Amino acid sequence: MTRTTRRIIAGSFILAFLIAAPLIILYASGYRYNRKRGTIQGTGAITISTKPKGATVAMNGIVQNELTPFRITQLFPTTYHLKIEKQGYTSWETTAVVEPWENKLYPSVRLFSLTSPEALPSSCAYHSVLSHNPSSSWTLLSSSSTDPFVLFNADNKKCVSLNTKGALIATAESLTGNSFAMLTQTRQTILTLVTPSLIGKDNIKSIPLKRTATHFALLNDRDAWVWDSASISRVLNLGSQYLNAKLNVIDILPMHDGLYTLETDSTGSVALRLRNNEDPNVYRTLLNLALSTESQFIGHSPADTITLLDRRNPRVVLIDLADTTIAPLEFPLITHAAWSKNSEYLILSNDHEISLYHYDKKKNDQRAVLLTRISDTIRSVLLIPEIGYAAYATPTHLSFISIDPEIDAYPHTPFSLPESVILGFSSDTLYLASQNTIFRYEVP
Repeated sequence: MTRTTRRIIAGSFILAFLIAAPLIILYASGYRYNRKRGTIQGTGAITISTKPKGATVAMNGIVQNELTPFRITQLFPTTYHLKIEKQGYTSWETTAVVEPWENKLYPSVRLFSLTSPEALPSSCAYHSVLSHNPSSSWTLLSSSSTDPFVLFNADNKKCVSLNTKGALIATAESLTGNSFAMLTQTRQTILTLVTPSLIGKDNIKSIPLKRTATHFALLNDRDAWVWDSASISRVLNLGSQYLNAKLNVIDILPMHDGLYTLETDSTGSVALRLRNNEDPNVYRTLLNLALSTESQFIGHSPADTITLLDRRNPRVVLIDLADTTIAPLEFPLITHAAWSKNSEYLILSNDHEISLYHYDKKKNDQRAVLLTRISDTIRSVLLIPEIGYAAYATPTHLSFISIDPEIDAYPHTPFSLPESVILGFSSDTLYLASQNTIFRYEVP
């Protein structure tokens, strides 16, 4: 081999190296040649996890070989239409915009079973729903049997008939939600208390009150406050009554640090006050509020906050007790509101819209995010942070909407259930009342 030939071969290797090395580096860095655009571009990826697993993935109409959990890499920056399907479940679809070196992550996509909900035993049959807060485990139902009331608890999945007689005046639950109580009126006012450990007729407590009452609030399973338009009384140990005081009370929220009250003062305006638990005549006024006399407290507020719902002028007001100089945060046109049990999310709704407020201690974000707007009337709403969705019932069906619109922006409607009311969620099971029957629906 001549010297010239050796130089040509060596030069060829050097030239090939100079060309290939950058290409290898670019390839390893995630760059690919885009034939459509005639340029080298950085690529991205899409990762999808579903519950349940094993769903098919279609990308731009092409079904992929792998089932969920699914990951595809080396995607050019563009828009992709994704659709996930599994037999017997609702489908999911979205439009994903992939950027260079971005892993577009969908970590908790829910597919809801199309199987109809299962009816509970006949012991849970009822005539009508009397009292229920979707964020509570307790639901009071009317019965056509000799016992006029049926109490359902979603946590222990039991119905119990109450032999309490009389007209229902009011219901309440304790701060922790462990105890439920009701006021009824016959010849005298009766306070009936039920806790999960007291399920069973022999263990339900009924306490006759010494005076009439139109409202009450429960601190725990031993301590309650009752009031009417003329006076307020404390029922301690659910037997001895004392601390009578004449107050113009609209609503009461008993807390361990005192008794928060909404009251009308001599001018007719509404005042938020903190009264002493031992002597309600000792108090301090926290704020004077531009609210109507049809306002009430919303339970499970975050620490150092108070949440109020004005029913006459529909809105929710969030008050910072740590600094009352800060203007209250208002959410207008809201008729129903409930905090999640961990006090992290506030679900807000009216007849046609559902919004979500994520509580921010640093006050950086003071907005509620609209989750859905529908033409049907919304009958009840339940936020289920455990699965990342809110359930809502209309006159004809049950639907689920994600609390993260970036992951899932469209409602899932797995089945029809006429005139249903959402009762609660426990252990991956949703409980519903419809047409005199309580149903259970398993959430994957």
